[in-house]
Amino acid sequence: MDGKTLKAGAVADLRHIKNPISLARLVMEKSPHVLNERRGAETFAKEHGVELVIKNIFHSGTLDALQKTKAAEKAGAT
Repeated sequence: MDGKTLKAGAVADLRHIKNPISLARLVMEKSPHVLNERRGAETFAKEHGVELVIKNIFHSGTLDALQKTKAAEKAGAT
């Protein structure tokens, strides 16, 4: 959101966008919409040259490691 102009841009439910924040800024600056989601967001990204990734880069095993650590802490095996 831009505090001076009160314009806003957001994206949701993305699968292949490398930098969602940059895409949200583009939505704010170059779209009449405030929110773009999944297919619409990816189409908009392609039209504006935003870098896409084939694999979902947000699932890197970090969540699995966090869950294992929490389970170990809960079991008292810190």
